[in-house]
Amino acid sequence: MDKERRLVEITAPHVGICWLTPNPDSPPFVEVGDTVTPTWREVADEEPRATVALVECSKLYSDVDHKGPLGKVVEIRVKNGDHVETDDVIMIIAVDPDAKAPPKPTIEEILRGLKQSSEAVQRQLDQM
Repeated sequence: MDKERRLVEITAPHVGICWLTPNPDSPPFVEVGDTVTPTWREVADEEPRATVALVECSKLYSDVDHKGPLGKVVEIRVKNGDHVETDDVIMIIAVDPDAKAPPKPTIEEILRGLKQSSEAVQRQLDQM
């Protein structure tokens, strides 16, 4: 039997235009039915996050993030390019109440990842 999922409202951080795609030629960040898997993106993050939309105001773009454990998009309440007000619900994500956020990486893991990334970039440059 499925456990009941907790519904999380993803809201607009401020007034602006909501973009569901990273740019006009790209597919949406997420669609209904997609699983959203937050990751640790910055050392200073207080919890893992996944960008699910952008809000633009005066040519400044703010990420709209789902934070915490993974979840599934169950509803998107805006269309790409819609005007939103502060705290308008953009989408709803169902989160398993027993789901845990991934653990925060250690400094050593972060440095190892950065080294691997820089080595991969260097290999690509060497092939040019």
